[in-house]
Amino acid sequence: MLFRTDIKRFITLSLLLFVQSCFVFQPSEIYYKRDALYNFLEEGFLSSDIVQAAGSSKFKANDGTVDQIRLQCIKRAEDIATDRLVSIMLHTKLGIRSKPANTAGNFAADYPHQFTDREILLASIDFAPLLNQSFTAFQEFSDGGRCTAVIRILQP
Repeated sequence: MLFRTDIKRFITLSLLLFVQSCFVFQPSEIYYKRDALYNFLEEGFLSSDIVQAAGSSKFKANDGTVDQIRLQCIKRAEDIATDRLVSIMLHTKLGIRSKPANTAGNFAADYPHQFTDREILLASIDFAPLLNQSFTAFQEFSDGGRCTAVIRILQP
């Protein structure tokens, strides 16, 4: 009888520890939303399934009407963000490390190698299936004559 009670306690304790250990490695939904889903300020890998880049452009008066000026500005910003996204992917694929500095959030320090336009174009072709899944997560038009676009790839 005592032996059965010990076995039951052991099994119960083992199951409890196993279930609890599984939850330790799950990211908190609150932190995931705050630090990844609602984060439009940082660039790079925000989590294991989100990578994003930002681009900024100035309004050009010769683009036409006010609506055309805004559309052209956001198009240029999206193109810049896409090029930066390709640069992030190239740094990751080639294993190029960031500079050892205390400048978290600085794109030039996090992704130090400057790729040529040709390298970005060729990499865009290589990464086309992944880039086709990208979407504009955030757009902003400032009073200072600038617009910003944040491009994101989210893998389920």
